[in-house]
Amino acid sequence: RCSINAEVGREREMEVRHTSKPKHICVIGGGPAGMEAARILALRNHRVTLIEKGKELGGLLKFAGVPYFKAELRSFLNYLKTQVEKSKIEILYNRLATLQLVKEIGPDSVVLATGSSMGKPEIPGAQRPSVATVLELLSGEFQAQGKVVVVGGAAMGCEVAAHIASSGKKVTIVEILSEIAMDLEPRCRLALLELLREKRIEILTSWKLERIEGGEVLLIGRDGQRLEITTESVILAFGFKSNQELLNPLKENFTEVYAIGDCV
Repeated sequence: RCSINAEVGREREMEVRHTSKPKHICVIGGGPAGMEAARILALRNHRVTLIEKGKELGGLLKFAGVPYFKAELRSFLNYLKTQVEKSKIEILYNRLATLQLVKEIGPDSVVLATGSSMGKPEIPGAQRPSVATVLELLSGEFQAQGKVVVVGGAAMGCEVAAHIASSGKKVTIVEILSEIAMDLEPRCRLALLELLREKRIEILTSWKLERIEGGEVLLIGRDGQRLEITTESVILAFGFKSNQELLNPLKENFTEVYAIGDCV
């Protein structure tokens, strides 16, 4: 099995063949799902128009490959971009997809790959200058200072904690569940836990973030117990929300609409 190549172990049933009825297909979103869909559709001899709201392809994959221990993802991103750009795919950069734009393109089918986005939760103090989301950190928009608290102990929060700790900073992970990185398959999880031990990252489980104040975070336990941690930076790793705003309008106007990737 492979987390990237869907054909592994199913090479016969998933062999890419030219279609006998080529269509014009519009792919919305240039992240990993959109790029892979566009690549396969083009290989099957469909005419593909890819709409990307930014100036480059990559989506969240651009940020996922930032930590030094995730270099393989950077290779995957470069591979996808190269395959898309050297094909006959029409790419519309810096274009925000709207129903009107898709109507003007006039495709036979639409593939929605608008991904997901991250916002700050409604937690007192979350808007402070010392608080940032994972994406703000990985994009370089925010620089963590001093002692850092990462709130959210799923794989994303754990990986970001290891990334920050690699620069010598003291990092604490706060997780509401009793275990961390439970969204990973077992072998990857063990490797990540070992990395956290190597980086001497403090882990606090079964604690919920209640509020962020100047220089400290206030936590509450399941039994109502409270804990204060001093910190200079707080990174929020609460996950993403699917971008589905275009899904229903597209379905009302086009017969074939497929939603893939994070927007599902």
